[in-house]
Amino acid sequence: MNANGKIMEFSLFKQNCFKVSHPIALIESYCFQSDFFSKYDLLLDRMDVPSRSYCQVCHLDLLNVRTVEDAAKIGAFIFKSLIPDIEKVTKSKENHNLEIFSYCIDCFLKLSDNKRNRLLREFNEEAILKLIEKKYIKLSKATKVYHTLYPQIIPMIDKLLQEKYKKEINPQWSEEQPYQIFVDFYDNLKENNNLHNISQLQDELSDIGITCLTKVRIFDILWWSFLKAENKAKKINKKLKENEKINWSTIGRVYPL
Repeated sequence: MNANGKIMEFSLFKQNCFKVSHPIALIESYCFQSDFFSKYDLLLDRMDVPSRSYCQVCHLDLLNVRTVEDAAKIGAFIFKSLIPDIEKVTKSKENHNLEIFSYCIDCFLKLSDNKRNRLLREFNEEAILKLIEKKYIKLSKATKVYHTLYPQIIPMIDKLLQEKYKKEINPQWSEEQPYQIFVDFYDNLKENNNLHNISQLQDELSDIGITCLTKVRIFDILWWSFLKAENKAKKINKKLKENEKINWSTIGRVYPL
């Protein structure tokens, strides 16, 4: 049975489980309706990059074909005057030597917890913290820059996700010390059938010609759709009388883990 023939369940930071009915249709809808897909995601189909990088374990193409400027195409507004400062960080020797960038998401998740967390701490200290020191750069923009450059491994942690994490998972967490949200993000991908379901979606998307969405990006589309739907449902139901509340079912919470 293909992914559109059943409801798929995913978890977000382990404690929030949500279901998606017809997930392929949801992602197709995103692709057809969003400028992000045509102007940003499709850049990964660019084949005119002479030097490419591959996962050190499975040799999967890491798709490092976009530039810092391309992050603006996914909503990370960056003043052109800031790009040289950003590239001093992203093109530094310390950044190039970060081991996390040499893995795809599957191989990274197979590492021991200790090694994975050590690589995340290095990434946090040598990449993220050095970027958010820059004027006008916060965590959301910093992760969009790094996802743009390393789409097979680095997620986008935008404001909506940060607010969910701080409110329901880790009230002590702060954007200025973001390390733990990365740990919990990757730990979550190992939970239940998250990675298995995402892999199935990627295979089926490839069958219909959508080949530019990495597993990290597919999950980004899914959790973003869930959080937007959840927020929208709350706003609508707030305006209705108690006996008129709608039980939204296409993207919705299943149960707390």
